[in-house]
Amino acid sequence: MKNSYNFILKEKKFVKDVNSEVYEYEHQKTKTKLIFVKNDDTNKAFTVGFKTIPNDSTGVAHIIEHSVLCGSEKYPIKEPFVELMKSSLNTFLNAMTFSEKTLYPFSSQNEEDYMNILSIYLDAAFKPSITKIKEIFMQEGWHYELNDKNDKLSINGVVYNEMKGAFSSPMEILNESVNQSLFDNCYKYCSGGDPDVIPTLTYENFIKFYNTFYHPSNSLMYVYGDCDIDKIMKFIDDNYLSKYDYLEVDSSIKFVEPFKKEKTLSVPYSINDEDSEKQKTFHSINYVTSVASDEETCLAMDILQDVIVNSDSSIIKKKLLENNLCGNVKAQFDNYTMQPTFSIIAQNTDVENIDKINEIVESTLKELAFNGIDKKFLEACITKAEFDLKQDISNNSFKGIELGIKLYNRWSFIDNPVEVLYFEDRIKKMYSWLDNKGFEKLIEKYFINNNHKSKVTLYPKKGLSKEKDLALDKKLQEYKNSLSDLEIEKIIEENKKLKVRQSNPDTEEELKCMPTLKLESINKKSIKRNVSEYKINNFALLHHEAFTNDIVYANLMFDASNLTEEEISYAGLLTKILGKISTKNYTLNDLSNEVMINTGNIKFTNNAFLDTKDINNPYKQFEVNFKSTTTRLPKAINLVKEILFNSDLNDTQRLQQLLNINIGSIQSRLVSSGQIYAVIKAASKFDTAYYYLEKASGYSFYEFIKKSNDNFNSLSSDIVKNLKLVLKKLLNNNNLIITVTCTKEQKDIFAKEILRITDELSNENQPIVFDNFKYNNQTEAFSIASNVQYVAQGYNYKKLGYKFTGALKVAETLLSTDYLWNNIRVLGGAYGAMMRLNQSGQICFVSYRDPNLAKTLENYKNIYNYFNNLKLDSKHMTKYIIGTIKNLDQPYSIEVEGDIAFKNYISHNSYEYQQSIRDEIFATKCEDLVNTKSLFKSILDKNLYVVFGNNEQIKNNSNIFDKITNA
Repeated sequence: MKNSYNFILKEKKFVKDVNSEVYEYEHQKTKTKLIFVKNDDTNKAFTVGFKTIPNDSTGVAHIIEHSVLCGSEKYPIKEPFVELMKSSLNTFLNAMTFSEKTLYPFSSQNEEDYMNILSIYLDAAFKPSITKIKEIFMQEGWHYELNDKNDKLSINGVVYNEMKGAFSSPMEILNESVNQSLFDNCYKYCSGGDPDVIPTLTYENFIKFYNTFYHPSNSLMYVYGDCDIDKIMKFIDDNYLSKYDYLEVDSSIKFVEPFKKEKTLSVPYSINDEDSEKQKTFHSINYVTSVASDEETCLAMDILQDVIVNSDSSIIKKKLLENNLCGNVKAQFDNYTMQPTFSIIAQNTDVENIDKINEIVESTLKELAFNGIDKKFLEACITKAEFDLKQDISNNSFKGIELGIKLYNRWSFIDNPVEVLYFEDRIKKMYSWLDNKGFEKLIEKYFINNNHKSKVTLYPKKGLSKEKDLALDKKLQEYKNSLSDLEIEKIIEENKKLKVRQSNPDTEEELKCMPTLKLESINKKSIKRNVSEYKINNFALLHHEAFTNDIVYANLMFDASNLTEEEISYAGLLTKILGKISTKNYTLNDLSNEVMINTGNIKFTNNAFLDTKDINNPYKQFEVNFKSTTTRLPKAINLVKEILFNSDLNDTQRLQQLLNINIGSIQSRLVSSGQIYAVIKAASKFDTAYYYLEKASGYSFYEFIKKSNDNFNSLSSDIVKNLKLVLKKLLNNNNLIITVTCTKEQKDIFAKEILRITDELSNENQPIVFDNFKYNNQTEAFSIASNVQYVAQGYNYKKLGYKFTGALKVAETLLSTDYLWNNIRVLGGAYGAMMRLNQSGQICFVSYRDPNLAKTLENYKNIYNYFNNLKLDSKHMTKYIIGTIKNLDQPYSIEVEGDIAFKNYISHNSYEYQQSIRDEIFATKCEDLVNTKSLFKSILDKNLYVVFGNNEQIKNNSNIFDKITNA
């Protein structure tokens, strides 16, 4: 086999499923594996990954993942990763910890940038500063916080706070508990870190873990796209692999023998004292199935998720919901472990329902195995899986990264991970199983005749979080009391050293090590996204021309400006009902089957945004998104028509089921993704478009559906009446915009077919009844069962007389990668913080999994002083300009490209305007950034902020809020 730069080519093959040549190499000296997926994709990707097998729940692998990117031998600055965020053209930049592996992936469309990041990532992986600088471990992992001997001892650290946030989510706790119940190997540990266990990790064991697993012989390298592989291999060998000898690393995973008897586990999770325990229990029935290397069975299990539970016509879901045994039920197949697991999870139930849930699940699985699965339904689920797999290849801007993750997932367990890239033959095999009961046999084998299973119940316990916090405070106080004065002084000194490292910027001399691009090498032209407008009957048809691999992406945008404030929430409820309820001509089962067979999806959403030129011109829309292949387009449009005009909104039993499902879903997201709700709620105080979104999908919508559900018996007739009224008002030709992304030929077909919907629409003129509103200027806090906060603050700068400029875009990059990162993440210990800016005037700051509250608001307030004292030379300005351009030039999927083009067109965000802003970005000087200080001061002086967070933290800061709500 060919030998290049000490890499031996072991095998080469063309994989038509991903339209790529795949080369498998092995390094002669270290036996490092390298897989090159070669194609013409200019968005080139790279990953270096290590098998990292935990033996406890300290999160050591996760902390190392964070820490190695905080300086290395060749790049001895504090955070090369952040410098890349500022000044690289990367299209993806991250690091990921899995149960038994750690990956460092990136991608870029610029070759020079690609090689720069490659150097930084490999140096971080193989030559990190962590072995010499303990403060990195303290910052990213955990440390005792003590600045004065009289202060209270506490714990802080980025991963520690990240996982406190993660462990506030019942689903996170449930997933970890399921693994503990099924495995007696590395999977029983939390590789991300259990916050109760993280503080037991010592710096010495942290370094020992790194030295054990971060060796080239224990790694796989992955290269993807239109790359010069010889240049890459030469660089890797010359700078890294040639310096190492082969090392036998024990990164094996113990196979867990099947159980002789199922296991049960009951685990508490915390809810606030004010919360009801009713319908707050989660119950999971879990099975260990085949092995991850069995690609055929894994694909079948993926499909069985829809067959057994996840589809609206799945029989287990229907039985559990119809018997009011839970708020929702879902299946979850995890093939990211050596022995994949399949879970059926009943959400928002009560302990007294568990026996009945178990009985229905087990009897229904036997019914499916022995009586057979409805053939058309099964075929529909296979067709859906096939559409999704093909779209992932043809319409995915992160295809290179995601293909790499698939390879790494198999590499952890088998020698030939490339097999995971093949799927077309396996899909054909799935269709052949329709006639030989292949799926029924799998259910019998892995669900009925399988003792390697468990039942895990997660039950609510009031005040558990507070109880644990008090116990930790007591433990820390006792520990502090046990320390000598010398030991206390040592902790204080360590904190001082950490603060000095965190607070002092890298010197100019130190920063010289970082490779930088020149502005001359950056494209000066904005991306042009063309839209053609056609007038058909009484509506506008917008077309974004693109090759879509035979898929048509369509969107019907109904003007919602005719809705009253109350009606907006009904429009939100319609998005949760339409397509999930029977119609005049289809039962729910039949409708679900037809949608899966004939479309990629039919989705209903509410959208709102302001005009770029006129912020008093909001676009508020009820949208119908659907996608289909050309041959199935007529059937897809018929289905959309059926759902819009013939849905059975009188089915109050199904309506209540859907209310329960969505209440549970939002409750979960409030804890896991509270920053989304914080931003929408904060922006609704000054932005008409976000006021609409708040009523249609934000916290106000949650309050609406919760009230509707709590009083459903008395309100059901009104709910049905209002849903019908709102749907009738929305289905109007006036101001309807239809968009389609496809080829010209497909557009012509679509334009004729869509008339079958538009011809049914009303032409009645309806007045705009919701245009202005009274802004809610209250500062608000929402208490959620979380150990961390999501803190949002902002305003609309155009309302204050300011305009959008290129300098503001550079300021966004500067604040997100410098000021907010350093003060809220590095010094504050939050998992993240960001600034959100749009051309219509919105600026919003938000922190994520943040241990602080008032301190974060104070950091926002000090942005004025930051700009007032800002001094950046041309070299630093170049970094932030490049980082800003990077954010503008991110590659998107074909579908998203079309959506961006249409939104720009509708909101008058012309190519010429975008180009003028791009020109301003390139011309931005430090004084332009300094001049934004008054804008930021004016915004923050409005004092409009919203917090979703910990009950005790909110109570302790109650004096800064006008209103506190127990969410």
